[in-house]
Amino acid sequence: MYERYRPPGYFIDDKEPQEAPPALVTPAAPKYDLPPAVVAERREWAKKFIKHNSAAFAEIAGDPSLTFELGDWFMIDLKHGKVYLSEETFIKGPEEGWSPEQIFWAACHEISHFRDLRENPQGMLENFERLWDRAAAIAPRVLDILRAKMGDPLPVYLTEPVPVGRDGRTVPWIETWVYKQIHRLYNGLDDMYVNTTLPLRTPIFHETRGQHGAAIVRLYRDILFPTNPSKKGQPPLPLQAADYEKSPKSSQLGDYLLRRRMVRDQPILISKEVRDALDSFPTRAFERRGIRLEDHVNHVTDPAEDAPRDPRWRYERIRDNVEPVWLKFFLKDLEEMPPPEKD
Repeated sequence: MYERYRPPGYFIDDKEPQEAPPALVTPAAPKYDLPPAVVAERREWAKKFIKHNSAAFAEIAGDPSLTFELGDWFMIDLKHGKVYLSEETFIKGPEEGWSPEQIFWAACHEISHFRDLRENPQGMLENFERLWDRAAAIAPRVLDILRAKMGDPLPVYLTEPVPVGRDGRTVPWIETWVYKQIHRLYNGLDDMYVNTTLPLRTPIFHETRGQHGAAIVRLYRDILFPTNPSKKGQPPLPLQAADYEKSPKSSQLGDYLLRRRMVRDQPILISKEVRDALDSFPTRAFERRGIRLEDHVNHVTDPAEDAPRDPRWRYERIRDNVEPVWLKFFLKDLEEMPPPEKD
């Protein structure tokens, strides 16, 4: 099946066979603000890059039978043993300053999601479905907050039905938007886990001992989560902290945790409310053991332990201990932020 909505992350097709690879964007419908000749050249380079590194990708995935191809987005076709790597990284990456080593790492990162999926496919798929259920449950509260801010009637697009699958099913647009927000939290914590597994399988990416470890730190510090968002690609000044205090608090929560895992030697400024939440104890049992929320997340996403290798186990603990904190911040953010806009 395909996910009902295409969120950031990966997509799984294990029930409906795909007869052809995902169609690449045609010149008639470009999605890159680049000359067509540049896009074509980078696509060809990407195909050669994937072919050259397929053996390494298969080893990282733990499955030598897999084949790898270029696609519109990252997708796993379990039925046919194919992994489609998103062309976006190969085409847009160089514009943002990505090096070949960082592009190779990004491909390995996505393939590591496949390896994570194999540990418990049903648990991972169930969590996708649960997030849709949560989005449907949260959406009425979101609309109530927006009514209090904007008055009634609300803009039509917020509640108009939009398709979310190939079966003709539709849901209100606001549910797809809420889904993207909560999925972003889970995806970031998934990234904490798979990013920590990568140096174990690909030592060249070890943060301190690997040949390309510093390049991955730079990727997160300067490009993916830049110290100064207005100066993407530029390294920070000496002793400069990454300042997230102006971001929505629900975003600060997950972004801080992921960036802290990936860029350990740079301070991160976050709001007092988020810092207090990270230093709080999720339950009395955690308090008796001195385990703060931040400690708990670090444990839940640590592949050195046996239990976190099961995605269902991770999701259950995120659901019980992290999601409630995120939801509190999210609803508060809605009161202070502009209304969501349809893209």
